[in-house]
Formats: sequence, C-alpha cells, structure tokens
Amino acid sequence: MSLLALGILFLIGFCSSGFYYYHSLCAGMPRKRWAIGGFILGPVLWPMFSMKKRMVLNHYYSVAGGYLSVARFRA
Repeated sequence: MSLLALGILFLIGFCSSGFYYYHSLCAGMPRKRWAIGGFILGPVLWPMFSMKKRMVLNHYYSVAGGYLSVARFRA
C-alpha cells in the first residue's frame, strides 16, 4: 500500500473516531468504546452503533414509562 492510501485510512479512522465519540456522548453511551471502534472499523460501525443507540434510548424511555404507569395504578 502506498503512503497516501495509509494516510487516507488514518484520516477516515480519526474522523470516524471523533464522530462516534460525540454521538455516544450525546446518547449517554460509553464514549471510549465507540471511539476506538470507530477508529478501527470506521463507517462500517454505523449500523451497529445506530442499533445500540436505539436500544439504549428505548431502555431509558421504557424504564421511565414503567415507573410512571406503576405509580399511577398504585393510588
């Protein structure tokens, strides 16, 4: 591989790392894990990241909704 190709791969990995770090920070997910995964896998990680983000957000909302519904029926 030429030096230019390695430089481009490093740049894509670095940009992906920052992207996943920021978005995992906003979603309340572990930041280092997604940043390292983004550096290694790059944009290939996006489907797994978006699915995990959806699962985390559904868990947060279902727990809050579950507590509210239980409190409503106890009274």
